[in-house]
Amino acid sequence: MTNVQIAQPAATTIPKPAAAMAANEQSATVVERFLGLTAAITLGICCLQLEGGHLGDYAQVVTFAMICSLTLGGMIMSHGPRLVARLLAVSFGSRAQDEVESQALSSLCQRGRRLAYTATVVQMIVGIVHVLSVLDQPALIGPGLAVSLTALVIGPLIAEFGFGSAQQWVKRSVQ
Repeated sequence: MTNVQIAQPAATTIPKPAAAMAANEQSATVVERFLGLTAAITLGICCLQLEGGHLGDYAQVVTFAMICSLTLGGMIMSHGPRLVARLLAVSFGSRAQDEVESQALSSLCQRGRRLAYTATVVQMIVGIVHVLSVLDQPALIGPGLAVSLTALVIGPLIAEFGFGSAQQWVKRSVQ
């Protein structure tokens, strides 16, 4: 019979430079998050300009505010303000305390994504109701429909860039 030796776990054999890189990984990902967001916004604006559109056509403050307020309100109602605040902290560089908190934050991200899509539909219906109220003024129908349809751009961006990304950040933040 031969003697079999069991190797030490990898966690205890990490060389110091790799451990230092792992410690700096979280701060680097925060910078990467902002760079990615900046790149997405910049490229989106450039594509709008190339297509002949104008940023003002899509930057509907009321639509954005309505989707954000319905989403945030639903998240606070379902999970409470402390967990929502904790999600913001973890999204911007803090670490989740343990696996249980990570799962709770991941669940909150899924809820936020669903709420953002729901708020998009609600905002679009509100816009269409407004258009129906001005049918006697044909000049307002086209712009009213355009404004109501911008929710289909803004809502999915909030859902996917915001909550889809935050869910990945939460998963990577567990200590």
